[in-house]
Amino acid sequence: MAFDVIKEVENLIAAPSCDKDLKAKAQAYLKNSKDESVRKAFLDELSEDVCSIDSAIGFFEGGAKKLFGEEAAAKMLSDAKEKKAQGEKYCTCDACQAGKKILEHKDLV
Repeated sequence: MAFDVIKEVENLIAAPSCDKDLKAKAQAYLKNSKDESVRKAFLDELSEDVCSIDSAIGFFEGGAKKLFGEEAAAKMLSDAKEKKAQGEKYCTCDACQAGKKILEHKDLV
């Protein structure tokens, strides 16, 4: 099955964890994917925003508690540590996972 760039960009945009700047660049890409400057801006922002699993763990140990509450942050931390132990290298949030897939197929973007 071929990789569906549009579907993954739409998944990225729909992710609650997607940064507003990344969302705007992803929407611009969907509107004008043939424009090389739009494509480059989207991929550059995506490269900056997709977090490593270690960065995510650090966030879940600290700042996430204020945003999501102690219980939710603890669950996210536990999930991230489990995924890291299984070999995951990127944050497990929906935005980072969609972004990871897009970056793995950036030659199709």
